[in-house]
This record gives sequence, C-alpha cells and structure tokens, in this order.
Amino acid sequence: VAVASVTAACADYARKVYEAFVAAGFRGMVDTRDERIGRKVADARSAGIPVFIAVGAAEAANGTVALRRADGGQDVVAIAAAIARLEPE
Repeated sequence: VAVASVTAACADYARKVYEAFVAAGFRGMVDTRDERIGRKVADARSAGIPVFIAVGAAEAANGTVALRRADGGQDVVAIAAAIARLEPE
C-alpha cells in the first residue's frame, strides 16, 4: 500500500496510518512530500503499488482513510476496516 498525505498538515496522520498497515503485515510506503496528490498517485502506480490511501484533514478528524484502487474505485473507511478489506489480497 501507498499512504499519502493530501497536505503537509496531515503528514503525522499519514505516518500513523502507514504504521497501522505495517503492524498488520503490509508492505508499502508513506509519501508526505510537498506534491499534489495526483503526482503521488502517479508515482505509486509507476512503482507498481496496487492500493493507494490518501489522507487529508477530514480523514484525520474522523479516523478514516480514502482507499483508492487501481481500477478507479474509492471508499472512505475506518483504518481497521481498510486493513480488513485488503487482507485477502
């Protein structure tokens, strides 16, 4: 999984989400660069990462993540729900 912050203000939350996925046995990366989210999505796809997780102020406030798949689908779910949904992959 790739976890990316939408803004620099959400970088700490992005790291927290990434650590939760690592603790659950996932591999991936966290991207807190000062880049637009579209650039971060493109970089993750070019690196072959099939699942992209974006976190912004709304997700940080609600304890959720925006789960984006390579097929274009997106859902906003709790961290635990995202981990549970992705485990079979």
